[in-house]
Amino acid sequence: MKNAILVGFLLALLASCATSSNASEQWVGQTKQKMITKFGTPLRTLTDNRDGEVLIYAEQFFVTNEGQNGSRIAGPSYWNYNYIFVNKEGNIYSWKSEKQKFPPQTIDSKKMIAISALK
Repeated sequence: MKNAILVGFLLALLASCATSSNASEQWVGQTKQKMITKFGTPLRTLTDNRDGEVLIYAEQFFVTNEGQNGSRIAGPSYWNYNYIFVNKEGNIYSWKSEKQKFPPQTIDSKKMIAISALK
């Protein structure tokens, strides 16, 4: 529950910035420890192909639909992801955000290595 609140705060903070690239640019060069102190423990941490890590923060959203009697029905869900790439020295060197339908448990580390290789 505590992590969900922290992740929600992280995403709210990111949404309040002028652009998502603005938020990511502010964190590039900062330390992993500073990120965790500010936003809490990531939902997942994966290793990359540069002896670094990928910190994964995510928040799930549900689309609501109006029912026949005016009741609200939970519809499909999606996840907003923030991938923070940290080098072996512990500094953030890149940031990627995306919206996906899959939950954090299914993230493939090989996919993250491929994304990291593009950075």
